[in-house]
Amino acid sequence: MKKDHIDIPMPSSRFYRLECSECNEQQVVYSHATMQVFCNQCGSPLASSSGSKANLTGRIRGVVDSSSTIITSSSSSSSLADNATQTAKAIT
Repeated sequence: MKKDHIDIPMPSSRFYRLECSECNEQQVVYSHATMQVFCNQCGSPLASSSGSKANLTGRIRGVVDSSSTIITSSSSSSSLADNATQTAKAIT
């Protein structure tokens, strides 16, 4: 192709893992949330919309990466590892 040298732009939006300042409950919140987001446990506000990016009031504990997969099972079966590898390949 003629335009192989042009990079695909990366999105500026992300999913953040926020921790509530009141009860330390963790919740995943979109960085460009258009509605106010409240804590599931105590109801205190974690994020409020401000036009483009949300105003985050909780503590940021990490960024959820789209290429990472989380296996919640404690067993180390090979089928779970194969599924996670296939999912990671499909995302990238």
